[in-house]
Amino acid sequence: MKNYGIGGTVLKWFTSYLSNRSQVIK
Repeated sequence: MKNYGIGGTVLKWFTSYLSNRSQVIK
């Protein structure tokens, strides 16, 4: 589960980035 720490962080950042981008487009 420790190895998933970095991947999880990137996934959260990527998800928030996409959500913010979609809000800007709308």
